[in-house]
Amino acid sequence: MKTLLWGLSVAAAFGAGWGLCARRYREREDLRARLLSFVGHELNNPILSLHLTVMNFLDGLFGPIPDQHRPWLVLIREQTARLSALVGDLRDLVHMEFHGDLRLSPEPVALDAAIRGALDTMQDAMTRSRTPLEIRTAEGLPPVQADPDRLLRILTAMLTHARKFRTRGTVFVRAESEPGGAAVSVEYEGMPAAAEDVAEALDLFYPAKHSDSQILASTGLGLGLSSALMRLHGGRMELGVDGVGRCRVAIHFPIGGKA
Repeated sequence: MKTLLWGLSVAAAFGAGWGLCARRYREREDLRARLLSFVGHELNNPILSLHLTVMNFLDGLFGPIPDQHRPWLVLIREQTARLSALVGDLRDLVHMEFHGDLRLSPEPVALDAAIRGALDTMQDAMTRSRTPLEIRTAEGLPPVQADPDRLLRILTAMLTHARKFRTRGTVFVRAESEPGGAAVSVEYEGMPAAAEDVAEALDLFYPAKHSDSQILASTGLGLGLSSALMRLHGGRMELGVDGVGRCRVAIHFPIGGKA
């Protein structure tokens, strides 16, 4: 009997200690998430201020700009926009992984207009890297239910992926209807990739696992976050690379909202 009571007391003490550790761990994780949210907010303010200042310079608000200075201001505008997108990705990641409360603000979005917006964001970078583009959008595409800001970031991530890993040829951007929905794809010729790497590349933590990859690790937080955002939209992202390096990144939206 004494042995049984001793065993029960040890188990109770162990359970209480485990519960205390679990509670402290949850509190620590909550504080970590709040800190990351705070950092994202604090980063966004100076980035936005810098971006608006550069835009005012480029618009001539402060007077004429010498021709030799304009490309550098364009580069600063591009990189501040990229920083702002990274902060948005970071905040989405915090709400997705720590708080579990990421919410979209969907509205009807025309895919051709969304593609033009992403191309405008990437145009200077594509020109500097001498990346030829071919855009084909089907006529009469119905609007999709999407969060405009996050859709812009998803499309920009796809174009950035193509610009970074293209080795030759034209980058093709297509928007077309499909049974029950619509799709946007970006295709380019790059390096061959192993099937297991392709299958894993849309994992949220792929950039952390394969930061030295020169094939699929992408830039910023990678395609994994874009894939997760597509699932929140009720759609999906697909990535395919064949044996000679032809790559296709595509997003699929159900028409009328979540499937």
